[in-house]
Order: sequence, then C-alpha cells, then structure tokens
Amino acid sequence: MRFLISFFALLFSTSLASSVDEGCKYASKDRINYLFTALATKDYPTFFDAVVDNVNWTVEGTHPLSGTYYNKTTFVINTIARLARIQNNSAPNGMNTFNIVGGCNEEWSSQEISSHQVMLNGFRFVANFNWMTRWNAQGMIVQARAYLDSYLVAKVIMENELELNSTFSTPRLCVQPGPGGMPNLTMVLGYQPYVPQSMFCPGV
Repeated sequence: MRFLISFFALLFSTSLASSVDEGCKYASKDRINYLFTALATKDYPTFFDAVVDNVNWTVEGTHPLSGTYYNKTTFVINTIARLARIQNNSAPNGMNTFNIVGGCNEEWSSQEISSHQVMLNGFRFVANFNWMTRWNAQGMIVQARAYLDSYLVAKVIMENELELNSTFSTPRLCVQPGPGGMPNLTMVLGYQPYVPQSMFCPGV
C-alpha cells in the first residue's frame, strides 16, 4: 500500500530534479546514476519526477506489459504498480544499475539493470534487463525503451495475479470487468443494471 501511495503522490508532484550538469548538453552520467540509484532503492518520486508527463515509453517483448505508453501516469499504473502488487514487499527485493553508456552530450543513454524480486508465490524473479532513455536539455526523460525477459514477466503475472491464475474452485464474489471496462449489458439482459462501487473487486 505504501508503494502505491508513493506512486500516486509522485503523479501530482511539480518539482523537478536538478538540471543537467555544467558542460553536458543532456543528462550527465552522474545524474543518470543518481536517478537510477533512486529507482533501485524504491525512491520512485525522485526518479519519476525526472520523467516528463507525456513521455513515450515502449516496453519491448511479448507479455502482458508490452506496448507503447504515451504518458507517465499510464506507464506507472500499468507496469510498475501492477508488478508491485504481486511482489512480496517484505522480502529482500532489490535492483542494481551496473552499466551506463551514453548521456552528457549524447541524447540517448543505455542502462543495464539487474533485478532480484520475490513474488507473492515465493518465486524468485532474477533477471538482467536494459532501459534505453532519451533526455532533453533539462535532463528529463522524454522517451524510453525497456527490454525485459518476456518469459519471466509473463510467468510471474500469470502465476501471481488471481484474475489470470484461477481454477473452477475460485470463488467469484465481486465484479471484475476486463481491459475494455464495463460492457453494455442491454443486448444480454435487456437493460443496463446499476453496479455500485462496492460490488467491484479491490483494485478495479
């Protein structure tokens, strides 16, 4: 819960992280290292405060998080926060940025990141991945491409999200529409029923 609160707090933040270092046209390696260290230590507001609101962020691969996101809010909710919900946040989880290439007078930089997370079902998610980031003259991320392990991402989502990992014995006691939202039920029931918020599953 604290994770999600931090995320929604950052979405309304208006402060900016420090600008590019003197002598660099774009973000310096020191600045990039500072921001990715913040990300690794779950100081999410510091990192995402350096991402423009209308960022173009592509998550590469073939898995439930894949796609191109056109603003920070959508990216955060659909990827970072979604994964946080299926992590065991009391376990010793962590990330480490071990290689940064580019930046300073280069618009693009490349960050290699190692991640070790424990999921709700006890599975240990251990993987290396790469984020390519494009910076503007204010040292803000305006575009990114994230290269992940498609198999592992799909595996932990499938095995830890109840809505994707159910059996005939799973009790369905609340309303949980698919990605398309609430459907028009007039064609099925002959009318559109009122569904109070209390009937929706938590998180919907």
